[in-house]
Amino acid sequence: MYDLVLQIGLVCSIVSFCLATNTFTAAVYEHAIRSGKVESRSDALRIINKNLMVFTQQVAAAKMQGVDILAFPEYGLTGSITKYNPVLRSSAYLYAEKAPEPSSSEACMACGPYPSNSDDWTVNHLCCLAQTNQMYLVANLIEKQLTVNGSNLKLYNTNIIINSSGCIVSKYHKYHLYGDESKLLDQPDHVEYSYTDTPFGRMGTLICYDLTFEEPALSLINTYQVDTLILSTYWTLVYRSTALYENIVEYASGWSRRMNVNFLAANIRDLKQHSFGSVISSPEDIVDVYYQPHLTSGQLLVANLNKSSRHQVVSNDLSSPEPARAVEWSELEHEGGVTYQVAQLKNLADDIKVCHGTLCCSVSYRMNLTEDYIVLAAHQSYSSSPYLEVCLLQTCKNESKSSCLDFPISNGTTTFNYFVLSGNFSSAYAFPTVSGSGYSFIDITWQFSYDNHTNEIIVGEMSYPFLNAAIYTYFQ
Repeated sequence: MYDLVLQIGLVCSIVSFCLATNTFTAAVYEHAIRSGKVESRSDALRIINKNLMVFTQQVAAAKMQGVDILAFPEYGLTGSITKYNPVLRSSAYLYAEKAPEPSSSEACMACGPYPSNSDDWTVNHLCCLAQTNQMYLVANLIEKQLTVNGSNLKLYNTNIIINSSGCIVSKYHKYHLYGDESKLLDQPDHVEYSYTDTPFGRMGTLICYDLTFEEPALSLINTYQVDTLILSTYWTLVYRSTALYENIVEYASGWSRRMNVNFLAANIRDLKQHSFGSVISSPEDIVDVYYQPHLTSGQLLVANLNKSSRHQVVSNDLSSPEPARAVEWSELEHEGGVTYQVAQLKNLADDIKVCHGTLCCSVSYRMNLTEDYIVLAAHQSYSSSPYLEVCLLQTCKNESKSSCLDFPISNGTTTFNYFVLSGNFSSAYAFPTVSGSGYSFIDITWQFSYDNHTNEIIVGEMSYPFLNAAIYTYFQ
């Protein structure tokens, strides 16, 4: 009997060890930034140090929870530059730091007393944080870099990945600059594919707007076989009608599920700029999330993830599906010129279809008695930029169809016995999302399936009220 107990204990230990070595602990920090007007390098360092103090506290908190890798958001160290300062290159230059190349002898920076007025002090501090806490860090900064011949100074929006020994092992320069960024910073000469192999898989990184373009995002996964995608972002909601599914939580988790990768999205919390929401997502589910649009404080998210999640490579060749049979619906134009075709779910059980262009969206459903006004909406902008196709099942604010696309919509009372939302998309890359009342992303169990250009979300018996579901393709 004693031998049996020993054998069982040994087996359990081996299983526990295997489980332990097949997972890692990831974290992202959504940062409520400190920013302000700067007129000198010392002003800029004062703001950087305020943010860096918060970062230091969060690294210590993450260490206590056994975190292996922690990601910080875009502009987390500097705050918004153009919010308080002129939209000039000289404004960005005051914040700029040098960052050693990963392959150089300077990539592993020495810890200890370091001149606080040096132009790589912040990078050194981050490297020492990683080394002291034995943790991978992903941080964003404005980097200054001389061209090869030394005749020109470049300013980049840069992500660095620092390993647990305090060495910079990967660097990425944002390629797709957004808005006024192009007046402040430089675009690199070519698209970069930045990744590093770690004890817990291959990690790749992007910055904010890059995610809405096919390159480098798709190739990082399909060609370079990244297991975990890390996004530092200052993700703002531009149009209320598309924020229903293009907020970063739903966007990143849709990417994670469709592309079969882990996804860490670290965002800035700046409610005045409509920036909020961070997420840790696996291919199976959202693991941890911070979204609440009314809260002003930062938040550390921590979750256990599987180390590897290899995926099927799919071509993104666009097709032109035949138009499906037309059914009764109405047209609704919303801000930004986004036109949806909309039909109400009038019965407790039904199969309805709405088409816009060649995109046809269908929902088959059965729901409980409800007072909610729920619609199926379709939109296709196939030949323009951004390229957008969406099938949206949405709870409305009231019985006016225009209220259905008026973000934020946060509450619903309906539960479904089941529903299947599907569409015949032109792109091979369509991303799914489902959320419950109060923007709960973890209380509804659902599945996503795709076959070439046909995609569908399948939801069974619900115990939690429904808010919305969407399948969409969005590329610039």
